[in-house]
Amino acid sequence: MKKMLFLTLISIGIFLNTGLRAQTKIGYINTDELVTMMPDIPAAEQELKQFQADMQFYVDSLQNELSKADSSFVADSLKMNATQKTDARKKLVVIYSKIRDFSTQTETALQQKQESLLIPIRKKALELVRQIAKENGYTYILELNSVIIAPPTDDIMPLAKKKLGIIK
Repeated sequence: MKKMLFLTLISIGIFLNTGLRAQTKIGYINTDELVTMMPDIPAAEQELKQFQADMQFYVDSLQNELSKADSSFVADSLKMNATQKTDARKKLVVIYSKIRDFSTQTETALQQKQESLLIPIRKKALELVRQIAKENGYTYILELNSVIIAPPTDDIMPLAKKKLGIIK
């Protein structure tokens, strides 16, 4: 009798364990690829290009100023006394320092601008993944770059493309 009860309990445990696994549906997606497909990306790229062009315009104007000051120094240096030459050189150094400092600031500003434009798009992409998971009964959605082996049927990218209207 004890043996029969033990076998029954083991059978129930196996059945419950199998049933619980059947309810867990796992999918995966490449979120970087999804973000590039989001409809907001072209506008964000355009805004970033404009921001970069504005920054480059300022750098170009500083470089023109440096070039003019350098040309002026070369042309007029024979007429200058030592104090004037020192002042002219200091002016060149100041302009050069402005260019160097602004270039460094530009890199940081571009990274911050890109990040500020991408954060809302990434949030929308993750919300899209959540909707797809909920609508299709997925318990877990993994990042494709973290998955070593996965069946193609669990890739939810086609569902995301369909939801975005990229494929019908």
